[in-house]
Amino acid sequence: MQPTSLPDQQTEVLVVGSGASGLTAALTAADQGAKVLIVEKGHLFGGTSATSGGTIWIPNNHLIGPAGGSDNADDAERYIAALAEGFSSPQRIRAFVEHAPRMFRWLDEKTDVKFESLAKYCDYHPELPGGRPGFRSCQALPIACDVLGGEFEMLQPPHAGTTAFGRINWTAREAHPLITQSKGAKQIFLKIAAKYYLDVRQRWKTSRDRRLTGGGALVARLRWSLRKRKVPMQLSTELTGFIVENGRVVGAQVLNNGIPQRIHASRGVILASGGFERNAELRARHLPGPTTTAWTAGNPFNSGSATIAAMQLGVKMANLDSAW
Repeated sequence: MQPTSLPDQQTEVLVVGSGASGLTAALTAADQGAKVLIVEKGHLFGGTSATSGGTIWIPNNHLIGPAGGSDNADDAERYIAALAEGFSSPQRIRAFVEHAPRMFRWLDEKTDVKFESLAKYCDYHPELPGGRPGFRSCQALPIACDVLGGEFEMLQPPHAGTTAFGRINWTAREAHPLITQSKGAKQIFLKIAAKYYLDVRQRWKTSRDRRLTGGGALVARLRWSLRKRKVPMQLSTELTGFIVENGRVVGAQVLNNGIPQRIHASRGVILASGGFERNAELRARHLPGPTTTAWTAGNPFNSGSATIAAMQLGVKMANLDSAW
């Protein structure tokens, strides 16, 4: 007989979501000495981060100069302000420009997450004031899936659109000459194809590429770093509400494999889960119409559970009509 509820759990910091932001938050908390637990609604971890190309945009970061580029905080602020068009405050923009490079350097120096600055990956609108033709976008370096051990089978696969032939992983640096058919494209393709097909041991087991790139590499490196710190991750655990005492959130109510459970978090709950692109009701309420859940490449588990729970708590929301 299935139990009606599971015993309560105790932790200090509870992170909801296993994408790049959630795993980075968990790493930071763990390195500050906190006991951390990560919960993920899906039966796979990595979220949309793992399905994506995994390129992150960090202006004025420490890899730009060595890669041959240049940047400064003033230009970065001007560029973001021009893009935001009043939808963000100067204080918030300044905070991002100041702290994002610090976060990036911390990952590089203290964890196994290593990046490269992409010279030919331009800002989306380089023509705007403060824009750059490259270098601000960075991608995690490739890594073998072996670092995850048995957890590799639980890593969310990449979206077919981020791979060659829907199965061979490639980096943004490798993809650029192939997509543009520039000099050396054939040699690059033969090299990555040979790596894939000559990996006989892996081909006997699965069609998935042992060499992780893009979002898969980013999530794998984050999770590898967390495994070294013995931070647990609980899959198939959906946030349904919060535990509130004296006006303060002190934990979360979840469904652990469909069974109710309470997780107490003495130092905080961090919401780092996906959006609501798979939720027809929330799409109809907040996005321009007509709209349908079929119009997304987002993670299959992004049904807005955390968004709904936060709304029920009375959390102030903004920009729910803004989607890419």
